[in-house]
Amino acid sequence: EGVRGKVQASTGSGSIVAREVGSLLASSGSGSIDVERVDGSVRLNTGSGRIQATGVGGPIAAKSGSGGIEVAQSGSGDVEVSSSSGSVQIRGVRGPLRASTTSGGLHVEGEPGGDWELSAASGGIRVDVPAGSGFHLDATTSSGSIDVGMPLTMSTSGRRALRGTVGGGGSRLRVRTSSGNIDIE
Repeated sequence: EGVRGKVQASTGSGSIVAREVGSLLASSGSGSIDVERVDGSVRLNTGSGRIQATGVGGPIAAKSGSGGIEVAQSGSGDVEVSSSSGSVQIRGVRGPLRASTTSGGLHVEGEPGGDWELSAASGGIRVDVPAGSGFHLDATTSSGSIDVGMPLTMSTSGRRALRGTVGGGGSRLRVRTSSGNIDIE
């Protein structure tokens, strides 16, 4: 706690907690990772366990083999998050984003300031963006519905796919789920 430089932490079996650090590289074989108030970047990896990171001022990379992930970005930078088994929640993103889960839902809140790639093999995807946002939407679900709660100029529409422009366009928002609904608000 309170280290302003780069922090590296690892454990084979056990949890990691870090608060008020400059940047963080953390790895746990089996255990949760909890992070608060990081000035710079975080790189978090756990084989089995939950990841929670709030107040991250820079780029975020988080990966869990089995466990949910919740991250909140307070600054800017690329965000890449993946969970093999567990839900994923991401808040505050304003830049490029890649997020995926194999089994679980995906919920993203932010403003597409770069391309977003979102995928869930088994679970729904919800995206909340501010009113007036502009982006190019490319959404597909194999088994589920697609709902867009804002004006959309469609270029392609089908039972399980929707492509079009929201606002004046901008970054690309690509959303894929095999089994689940897609909601964009």
